[in-house]
Amino acid sequence: MIFNMVYREGRENLCYVKRFGTPKFILDKEYKLFDTHKRSKILMLLFGFTGRKVRLSGLNGNDANPINR
Repeated sequence: MIFNMVYREGRENLCYVKRFGTPKFILDKEYKLFDTHKRSKILMLLFGFTGRKVRLSGLNGNDANPINR
């Protein structure tokens, strides 16, 4: 599975794009994707497997609203 993520790094207040792959992952488990800071935030997360993509946007802490595309 390939992940594409846009996030704001809170310490410098800059946005970054990160692309990474993982053979498998566990739902309901926290993964450290970037350094923790109170202003850090995931702005967009796209992931796909076998041609299907799901977009998560407007993430705020543990609050996620998945939209299938």
